[in-house]
Amino acid sequence: MAQLRRVLMVVRDVAKTAEFYTSGLGLNTLAASDATAMPDKAFAELELNAETSLVLTTATQEVFTCTGYSPILTFTMPPSELDTRLYALLAKGAILDGPLKHELYGKIASLRTPDGHMITLFEPSATAASLRR
Repeated sequence: MAQLRRVLMVVRDVAKTAEFYTSGLGLNTLAASDATAMPDKAFAELELNAETSLVLTTATQEVFTCTGYSPILTFTMPPSELDTRLYALLAKGAILDGPLKHELYGKIASLRTPDGHMITLFEPSATAASLRR
């Protein structure tokens, strides 16, 4: 079976984007280059979980930073943490992409990052959690 190990995102400013995810979502930095030494080859690798990482790399051309709706990174939040993380990301320059949704299965916030990528924060409801057991 294939397993997803890394998600690669091409961004305009690796250091700023890494800081967006580390301080906004609490992701840990696994590795990073010195962006000032080689700005056109900057990268950062952030831990998503024990097996998967988010790799940020510098866009060498503006065409690589298209602001489409794919991929959309979805982060599942612990109970009662979505609002805190949402406000932290908004303070870092994210923009809400539609209203906050309260569905039977949980709360959902869709955001566009400062680089134009789409992310979703998902906080499962108690109902959804009980259905998974």
